[in-house]
Amino acid sequence: MEMVAPMIKPNIKLSVLIVSFNVCDLLRDCLDSLSICADHISMEVIVIDNGSDDGTWQMLLDRPEIVTLRGSVDLGFSSANNLAFGHASGDYTLILNPDTIVSVSAISRLLNRLSEDAQIGMIGPKLILSDGSMDSSSARNIPSPLSALLHLTALPKWMPGVTIAKSYHVRDYEDNQPLEVEAISGAFMMIPTQVLRDMNGFDELFWMYGEDLDLACRVREGGWKVVFDPSVEVEHIKRASSGQRWLKANYEFYRSMAIFYRKHLAASKPKFMNVWVYVAIVFFGVLKMLVQCVKRIRFGVN
Repeated sequence: MEMVAPMIKPNIKLSVLIVSFNVCDLLRDCLDSLSICADHISMEVIVIDNGSDDGTWQMLLDRPEIVTLRGSVDLGFSSANNLAFGHASGDYTLILNPDTIVSVSAISRLLNRLSEDAQIGMIGPKLILSDGSMDSSSARNIPSPLSALLHLTALPKWMPGVTIAKSYHVRDYEDNQPLEVEAISGAFMMIPTQVLRDMNGFDELFWMYGEDLDLACRVREGGWKVVFDPSVEVEHIKRASSGQRWLKANYEFYRSMAIFYRKHLAASKPKFMNVWVYVAIVFFGVLKMLVQCVKRIRFGVN
């Protein structure tokens, strides 16, 4: 592993961790937005390039103010973030996707929330997609077998107004009021560094997907609050990296579901339900991959 690091800054307030793969232009825009924030907030930026071949590494080398580590295509999101976290020295840590654009206001307001309430173990903003809509994974509930099934089959879209399980996403909130939730998106998670140390970082069983839900669960189990602040907005362009490795991404999405269920839910469920849950995960995973294969072969679409 290669590493390029600037001189260590004293009194770092925020360590920003970014894991990137073949999204050079998006990463550049993200880093540009962070450089503006760095003029107002004491921060360090640590980027792990997971084996990109699109010029990302050279672009990072041209930014001497950034701690840059060269990972590999086999290094997952959890492992890469843990590796980056090993070099973090800030009072707070921001897990950030490279396909985001942040502002001084967003960073400073969330830092203030954390410093004002020691019970907050994790906080996230409202993520705004390219079309101006809210990224629904900004605030989430921990999925149950039923809510996950409804989400995978998209049944709630066909039955508006009918509630038979807790929603997969949090939809009932006031725009300007922070809300305690069960989980937030891994695209932007701001955490007191000591809390992340207490959690031993991300669980590396999760290669990609599910690691943010798992960390949120463990933070809440540790006695801290997970907070969603819809008054703070951050731009997010989704699936920029995962779309390039769609087969691997689909496999890991469903594998992470099985890992999460086994770790957090299976012990409280009857054995027959556990069997059906694992069968359903395999069924939907295989079905999704087959559908995507057909689309790519016949229609040339993702």
